[in-house]
Amino acid sequence: MTGTLKMLMSRSALIGAAPVVIALMLSGIISFSYNRLLKEYRDDVDHTFQVMSAIDSALLNLQDAETGQRGFIITGDESYLAPFEAGRAKLSEVLSSLDQLASDNAELRARIQTMKRLAEGKLGELEDTITTRKRDGLEPARLKVIGSAGKETMDNIRSVAAEMHSGFQTLRNEYPMNVRARNRRVSLTPQLEADLARIDEIWSGCRTSFGAGGGWLFGDFSIADAMFAPVFFRFQSYGAAPLSAASQSYLSHALADPAVREWQDASLQEGHPLAHVDQVGV
Repeated sequence: MTGTLKMLMSRSALIGAAPVVIALMLSGIISFSYNRLLKEYRDDVDHTFQVMSAIDSALLNLQDAETGQRGFIITGDESYLAPFEAGRAKLSEVLSSLDQLASDNAELRARIQTMKRLAEGKLGELEDTITTRKRDGLEPARLKVIGSAGKETMDNIRSVAAEMHSGFQTLRNEYPMNVRARNRRVSLTPQLEADLARIDEIWSGCRTSFGAGGGWLFGDFSIADAMFAPVFFRFQSYGAAPLSAASQSYLSHALADPAVREWQDASLQEGHPLAHVDQVGV
């Protein structure tokens, strides 16, 4: 009788302790999962800061190169080319590090390729004016600097890029980025129609006023075009309200660009599901 009682009491104790044991096990699992997520989040944050730091370094190196170029053009003293040479060398290192940071992210790789294209174009412009100064003297080099991009054009480029960077929140929300999608349709709200109309206004205005020298917003490719690259794909995925002829021509030109097509092709090869956007516009 006593043995049976002890056995029952032991079983009762185990049954009574079971919720505590389960709670402790769940707590351990949750704690482990949380710590793992926290580490992944911390790694993602660290990676983002590395990318941002590298981009800042690239911009600073370009500014150093431009400082050396301007000093040489004004004075003709080749010692001023030291910042240019140093900035160019460091820029190459930074762009290589960005390639490594983006090795597992096709979208980031495509954006970095766009940045490299812009940086190389700027370096080419600086080198051209330095060569002109050495060969032809001050005045031809000065005129080339003035003619490379007028202040009004540069101000417009910055303005357009800034508006794209900070605005069009409805477009971002209702036309989520999905490069792989085609023929999706989303109901047009008044706010979305306003965003689409403003984009058409920017594109057609820039093409009409500044685009005579090429197929981009300001003729040659600029940071403004890079900022609008996600919009190209959104229009391709979801369609756009009727665009003006100038805007439609610009969109077609942009989507046919090799760098943009490379970005698109890389996205098509990724293959992983995009659960939060795949059903939008179906």
